[in-house]
Amino acid sequence: IISLLSLIFMAGTIVMLVLLLSAGSHEREPLQRIHFLEADTRGIPNAPDGLCHWTLYNYCHVVNGQNHACRPPSAAYPMDPVRNFNTTTDVPRDFVQHQDRYFYLSRFLYAFYIISLFFCVAAFAVGLGSLCWWRAAAMAAAAATAAVACLAFCAAVMTACYVMAQNAFRADGRYARVGVKATAFTWTCLVCAALAWAAWVLVAFAGWKEHKRRREGGGVGRKRWRDRGRRREGFTRFGSVRRSRERGEFSEKRPLGPAADVEGLPAAAAVGHERGAGATT
Repeated sequence: IISLLSLIFMAGTIVMLVLLLSAGSHEREPLQRIHFLEADTRGIPNAPDGLCHWTLYNYCHVVNGQNHACRPPSAAYPMDPVRNFNTTTDVPRDFVQHQDRYFYLSRFLYAFYIISLFFCVAAFAVGLGSLCWWRAAAMAAAAATAAVACLAFCAAVMTACYVMAQNAFRADGRYARVGVKATAFTWTCLVCAALAWAAWVLVAFAGWKEHKRRREGGGVGRKRWRDRGRRREGFTRFGSVRRSRERGEFSEKRPLGPAADVEGLPAAAAVGHERGAGATT
C-alpha cells in the first residue's frame, strides 16, 4: 500500500510539472490559465497595453485572465522586461539596475524544471518495481532524492525571482501579482515528491530489515541442522560399536598369556600347539 501511495504522489508531481513546462507553448485549456507573473505594462514601448503574463516560453497578452496572443515560444525565456521589450523606457528601475539577476534566475529555473521532471520520471519507472521488490524501492528513493533537491531549488528560485519582480513593478506604482497556479503547482510538486521519497524510504528500510532477519534466521537454521547431523553421526557410530560388541567382535574378558593365542585358532591348530608345548616341557 505504501509503495502504491508513493507512485500516486510521484505521478501527481509529474503531471503538474508537465503542465508547468507546457504553459505558454500552446494556447489551450488549462494551459492558458498558468503563468508565473502578471503585471501592468502600460506605457512601456513594445509591451502589451495592459496586463502582461510571463511564462517559461514567452510573454502573453491577457484576455479574461488567460494567456492570449503569446509571443512565439522560446525555451528558457527570461523574465527580463529590458530584453523582452528591447527598451529601458518606463521599465521599473530595479529591472534596469539588476538586469542580470532576473535574466539568470529565470533561465536556470527552466533548466531545473526539466531536470526535476527527468528524475521524477526515473523514480516513477523504477518505483513500479517497489510493489514486489524492496531494492527497487531503494533505487526509487535515490532518484526521488535528486528530484526533491531539484524541486526545492525550483521552488526557491521561482519564489525569489518572481516575488522580486512583483515588488519591482509595485515599487514603480504598477499592479503586479505572482502567478497563483504556477506557484501552487511548484510547491505542491515539492511536497508530493517529498512524500513519495519518504514512502519509498520506509518500504526500502522495512524490506532491508526483513531481508536481514531472514538471512540471520537462515544462518541459525543451517547451524542447527549441521549440529543435528553431527549428533546423528555420533549416535550412529556409538550404535555400530554397541552392535559389534553384541555380536562378539569385541570381548571385554579375553584370557591373557598363551591361552589368548589359542582361542582364536582352529581346533587342529590348537591341539598341535598344546602337544608342542608338552614336548617342550
